[in-house]
Amino acid sequence: MILKLITHHSSLMKRIYWQTNFNNKLSCKAFIHIDKAPEGNVPVSSWGCEVTICTKDNSHPPVIATLHSMLGGTLETICYDNFTFASHGMDRDSFREWWLANHPEYEEGKRIAVYYYMNSYAQ
Repeated sequence: MILKLITHHSSLMKRIYWQTNFNNKLSCKAFIHIDKAPEGNVPVSSWGCEVTICTKDNSHPPVIATLHSMLGGTLETICYDNFTFASHGMDRDSFREWWLANHPEYEEGKRIAVYYYMNSYAQ
């Protein structure tokens, strides 16, 4: 019964797709992820919302996670080893190179964000 409830509930929430399970973070209770920032500001009222995170390459089963908080900035202001190692398992130079290769639409100074998540069902 609980599994059916989780499955039904997860079909109603927002789904986020990542390229892969970077740094094996989807197995963790708490994790960060660097990605594009939303257009406009994310209201604080969105924090605490559950999302389903899926990987495009199926490197991890979907995870239901709660958005705990978010730190916005630019590639230049966020691209530090303490964020890039935890998020993608890369040093800042490797992350910057990867980001620019995988986001050709990115323009210098455009906003990105560090998202802080809590895995809702991790032990």
